[in-house]
Amino acid sequence: RPRLALVTPRKLIELRDYQQAATEACLRDLETYRSSLIVLATGLGKTILFCKLVDQWQGRVLVLAHLEELLQNARDDLMGITGEPVGIERSKDHHEGERIVVGLIQSVSKRLKHFKPDHFSLIIVDEAHHAASEAYHRVFEHFSGAKLVGLTATDSRADGEGLPFECCSYRMGIREGIEEGYLVPVRG
Repeated sequence: RPRLALVTPRKLIELRDYQQAATEACLRDLETYRSSLIVLATGLGKTILFCKLVDQWQGRVLVLAHLEELLQNARDDLMGITGEPVGIERSKDHHEGERIVVGLIQSVSKRLKHFKPDHFSLIIVDEAHHAASEAYHRVFEHFSGAKLVGLTATDSRADGEGLPFECCSYRMGIREGIEEGYLVPVRG
C-alpha cells in the first residue's frame, strides 16, 4: 500500500458555538500557560474541535492517542478538515515530514531519540485522562517547548492522579449538553 494517502478535499465545517468558545479559550490560555485542558462530554465533538485547532495552528503538530481506532479516526478527520497529508507514528509506520503527525503514545515515547526537541510546537492528547502516565511525561519533557492541549470527557481519574495540564480552558458536561440540545436526554 502507498505510504502517503491521497488527501480528500478540505471539508468546510463550522464549529458549534461551544466548540468555538472552547477553541478561543484554549488559544487564549496558551498565550499564558504551556498546557490547556478541554473537557467535553462524549458526543460533543472533541475530535472535530482539535482538528479545527490544528487547522489554525502555524507549526508542526503531534496528535497522541492510546488506541489504534482513535489514531485512525483522528488521521481521517484531520486529513478531511485540514486538506493536508497526515503522517503516522506507530509500529512500523514513520511519518515522512508531514506538518501533522498522529501517533500511538506507545510508539512515540520509544522513538524520542529520532526527534529533535523542537520538532513539534503543539501536542494534542486525545483521551487526556491517560496523560498522567510515564510515557506521556517522557514525550512532554522531550518536546519541552511545545504547547500541550488535552481533550477528554472525564478529567478525574479513579487513582486520584492529577493530569499534567496547567488550566482547564473549557468544560461542558452531559447535563449542559442536554440542556443546550446537543445531547439526547438520558432516560432510564
